[in-house]
Amino acid sequence: FPVTIFADEVLEKYKDFDIIKEMKSRNGANLLWVRARAIDADVCNANGDYFEESELIKEVDYQGKKMPAYKTFEGVPIYTNHKNDNIEEAKGMVVYAEWDDEEKCVYCVFFIDEDAYPDIARGVRQGYIHDVSMGCSVEEGKCSICGNKATTERDYCDCLKKYKGKMHPSGKKAFEYNYGIKFIELSCVGDGAFESCEILELYDQDELLQKAERTIKSAQSLNSSITLAASMNEDIFG
Repeated sequence: FPVTIFADEVLEKYKDFDIIKEMKSRNGANLLWVRARAIDADVCNANGDYFEESELIKEVDYQGKKMPAYKTFEGVPIYTNHKNDNIEEAKGMVVYAEWDDEEKCVYCVFFIDEDAYPDIARGVRQGYIHDVSMGCSVEEGKCSICGNKATTERDYCDCLKKYKGKMHPSGKKAFEYNYGIKFIELSCVGDGAFESCEILELYDQDELLQKAERTIKSAQSLNSSITLAASMNEDIFG
């Protein structure tokens, strides 16, 4: 089951990402906020795909900007089971992606529209929708067995056509190294291709916004006290 994280810990976790601003920008929508492990580097997944660390952190050109490849997660839609033919079927959106250098993986923060998709939100809360699975485009793939390079599946060698994700007659597992990665979606699924890519944390939107409001009021009160004290000192010593 994912763990609900208290506001103080959430705010401490994100120093370079304003999650409060993201929440406020949704105009009071009833959203379920989630943190998930989205992709692992240097691991062959169940589909026979392999993403090297160097490719995930490499700078790419994306929508007129330069950014690390993993940052192309930001802004992609959330689907269920890769049913991504229609953008209107999107259940939410990724708002933040971060590279974890210790665990060699990418974590994503996203939201699900709880009013529009209560069954999915309930599935995430109760833990029976627990995995995530990413969708991406790649410029080129390379076979781990023979080194053949392919830009489409039509260009696959026999190794990948017959044995991708399986044991090759050579005694080695056949998989595809992927290059030129850009992410296009993230799906909530029952069983994802990466064993460790799961929904890990839930964030209470109401608690976070209330905490932020209290913090602002405390800062305003402190500022008023400082201003008053300075004014009094001026009157006394003026």
